Amino acid sequence: ALEPWIFEYEFNYDAIIAQFQTAKLKGFGLDGMENAIISAGVILHYLKETRHEKPAHIRAIRRIDREEYVWMDPLTIRNLELVHHAHDNQATLFSVLNQTLTPPGARLLRRRIVMPYRDKERIQQKLDAVEFLIQEVDLRDKLKELLPLIGDPERLSAKIATERIS
Repeated sequence: ALEPWIFEYEFNYDAIIAQFQTAKLKGFGLDGMENAIISAGVILHYLKETRHEKPAHIRAIRRIDREEYVWMDPLTIRNLELVHHAHDNQATLFSVLNQTLTPPGARLLRRRIVMPYRDKERIQQKLDAVEFLIQEVDLRDKLKELLPLIGDPERLSAKIATERIS
């Protein structure tokens, strides 16, 4: 159980200000979002208390704009079998589409499946990029060769920042 003061707005606002070394949270789009600030502050507190004494790799916070994405509740995501299937051996949309070569690529694909864009122009930009890579065979083959060598920079940077890398 956590102490009640951990869920107080002022404590969490100050914690987030200290984490991001800023005077206000307006630039992060969190102005007036009391529950979001409390939630983010509690998460930072939890990370510090669970041996992530140095969450320096967390340098920004942003809210996900509900107008940018199609929002589906967990029940809908499960019923559509987008990323998980009731029977482990069965195909999902993710398993059919996943030809990613890196863990960050797989995470991004999973996010795009459960939170697809709403904006037609943004969708078209992504489709244009895919079409470009389909047409540019040499570039695509070179990327296929190089991407697996990158590893998982997101996870590695977090491990370095928390001094948990071996």
